[in-house]
Amino acid sequence: MENETIELTYERATLGRRVAAFLVDAFLSLLTGAIFLLLTFYLLSVSPFMKSIYQQRDDIQLNSHLYIKNDSNNIIQLKESISKDTALTIKEKNKKYDNALTYFFDSNLFFNENEGNEIYKNLKGNAKGDDNNNLFNNDGIEIYDDSLHNDYYLSFYEDSYQKALSYMSWNNEYRNLNRQLLLIDTFSVLGTLLFPFLIFSYVIPLFNVRTRQTLGMMATKIALIDVNGLSVKWWKFTLRFLFFYVIELWGSLLSFFIPFIVSLTMAVLSKTHQSLSDYITNTYMVSIDNKSIYKDVFEYKLAQQNTTKRSFIQNDIYTPEDKKKD
Repeated sequence: MENETIELTYERATLGRRVAAFLVDAFLSLLTGAIFLLLTFYLLSVSPFMKSIYQQRDDIQLNSHLYIKNDSNNIIQLKESISKDTALTIKEKNKKYDNALTYFFDSNLFFNENEGNEIYKNLKGNAKGDDNNNLFNNDGIEIYDDSLHNDYYLSFYEDSYQKALSYMSWNNEYRNLNRQLLLIDTFSVLGTLLFPFLIFSYVIPLFNVRTRQTLGMMATKIALIDVNGLSVKWWKFTLRFLFFYVIELWGSLLSFFIPFIVSLTMAVLSKTHQSLSDYITNTYMVSIDNKSIYKDVFEYKLAQQNTTKRSFIQNDIYTPEDKKKD
């Protein structure tokens, strides 16, 4: 007995439709992600745990004297405050820097015993003017008290301030607090953006068992089928999603969009017009303007039988004219 062959014909989805579907899904994902992100950051801002971390970091910054509170009660770098204060003379700016740096390098919070003082003393000892003469004496006091050297001193203090910030960043407690904040912010952003993408690109089409359509695909009337012209099984669709997410999406972000370029080139120039993820999983994007996607061969045969039956009934309707003939 010969095997029965069933031929299913679909029109391939045009590149324009596929791009339009992708843009719709991307827009919905980004919009939902932005809403979730704002909500997440709001919840974090009122969280007692986050407030505690920020308070600890703020205390360390203020205790360093490298940061101050501005008129709006926001903590800013001392350098920002000095540079914006146009009423200060250069000499007054130098004095503010020196007082803050002296306090910082003398603080036991950031240095052991006299370690900080020695560092600041060495910085002053190596400071030179344009004439290659020392700017400070052995006690760390400014040698020159004239307007010609004020700019040299300001340049030294600004450079030393940046070095002080670097030393501050190596404080264990301060570094741990910043690491916690960075991890929380990073996972918050990735999580709130990943969740909508997962919903719109995986969960919704996973429940669209017949067509595996996203909302964008529904809008553009395209669907996903397997190599047999039937619905894509859930495990194959999951494999396709994982390949797209890991290789095409993250791989593109980490490798100058090479996987994305390869996938787009395949979709445009290959004979089957499959993207990279479709090629790997042997799936196809097709147009379904006037077509149905069948889950399996049995469903296809049942649909054909119902179609034939309806056609037979319509062709044999019993009418009053037929009765008269009888």
